[in-house]
Amino acid sequence: MCVNSQTRYAIPISLHDCEEDHTLYVRLVWRVRDAIRRLGLPDTTANKIVDEYRYGLIITPTADRSVLGTMNELIWQCECMLDEACESGRTINWKEIWKEFEDQLNQTPHKPLDYDNSRERFVELLQGVV
Repeated sequence: MCVNSQTRYAIPISLHDCEEDHTLYVRLVWRVRDAIRRLGLPDTTANKIVDEYRYGLIITPTADRSVLGTMNELIWQCECMLDEACESGRTINWKEIWKEFEDQLNQTPHKPLDYDNSRERFVELLQGVV
């Protein structure tokens, strides 16, 4: 679970597909670009963020208890969604289900955001980019 500490925007990524650290980095950058486009922001914003992240994205573990609490809650929600998807009997497209989970997770209100959701905060942050 990758979570932005400022916006609490979450991007779940299957580590099964990330054999090396740089693979996670590349997948995260492109998933951020995809998220920006799915949120309806222009390609120019998505491209600018990807260009900035190519050289400035930092992936680190956190000791921030607030961020850890958010991550734990989001992981629990993701596990519930995975259980529900598996029990539904539907055919699961594993490449697409993470995007579905991402959209659902980022509509959850968070106490550290004064009960705003991370999607709103992410969009606010990005609107000033271009």
